[in-house]
Amino acid sequence: MMGNSPTDLARMAVKEGADAIGANCGVGPETTSRWPASFAPPARCDLDQGQRGLPTVGKDGRHNLPDGPRRFAAFVPKWSRPAANFVGGCCGTTPGHIEAVRKAVDRI
Repeated sequence: MMGNSPTDLARMAVKEGADAIGANCGVGPETTSRWPASFAPPARCDLDQGQRGLPTVGKDGRHNLPDGPRRFAAFVPKWSRPAANFVGGCCGTTPGHIEAVRKAVDRI
């Protein structure tokens, strides 16, 4: 959003003394699934968690997050390789999403 790449931000964080780096939601799981690879080197990504897809606005004016548990959990292998040690869920995830993530982690 501000024109900084994940690699630039990772380098800055390491320079300032960060021991680990995380990727959070805001841009959807497809985008965050590409970040861990760009963090290493110079740092490892300890946490990657996405939201349930990019928000859309329904006819009622409410925001909707489209991804169900299965589609959300399909990103776990990308989040986990090569560097994320912890994966989880952010905006809009439910216990069903986290259960699907757990099962995906168990398969890795």
